[in-house]
Amino acid sequence: MVKKIWYTYDDIHRVLKELAGKIQSGGVKYDAMIAIGGGGFIPARILRCFLNIPIYAITKIGRASCRERV
Repeated sequence: MVKKIWYTYDDIHRVLKELAGKIQSGGVKYDAMIAIGGGGFIPARILRCFLNIPIYAITKIGRASCRERV
C-alpha cells in the first residue's frame, strides 16, 4: 500500500516562495511561465504572484486513462 503524505496550503506556499527566491537569484528574467494541467495550475498561480509574470496554461484533451500504461 502506498503511504500518503499530506501537505497544507502553507507548506506548498512556503516551498513555492523559496523556489521563487532561487529563480530570482539565478539572474535570468523570464517573460512568462507555462502551467501544465493535471496538477500544475495551482502551484503556477501561486508562483506567478512571487515572480510577477504571466501564465500560459496548457492542457491535453482526450488523454488515455490514468490506469493505462504508456
